[in-house]
Amino acid sequence: GWHMSMDEVWLVESSEETQLERLMARNGYSKEEALARIKSQMPTKEKRTYSDVIIDNDGDLASLELQLQDIWQSLEERLKKEMA
Repeated sequence: GWHMSMDEVWLVESSEETQLERLMARNGYSKEEALARIKSQMPTKEKRTYSDVIIDNDGDLASLELQLQDIWQSLEERLKKEMA
C-alpha cells in the first residue's frame, strides 16, 4: 500500500532472462536460486498496475541513462506547467 502515499511510482523492470543473468553474475546464485528470488517478488505485470512511469532496464547503461534523461525532462516540464 506504500504506492498510495507517493506522488508517482517509477518501476524499473527487466525481463526474467536479464534478471536471471544479473543475479547469477552479481550474487553468484545458481539458476534455481535466482529463479526463487524472482518468484518471491510481486509479478512484474502486477507492479505495472501501480506504476506511473515504467523504465526498461534490459539494455546497457547508456540506454538506461537516455531513458532517464527523457523521463526527467518530461517531469520537469510537467512541474513547470503545474507551478505556472
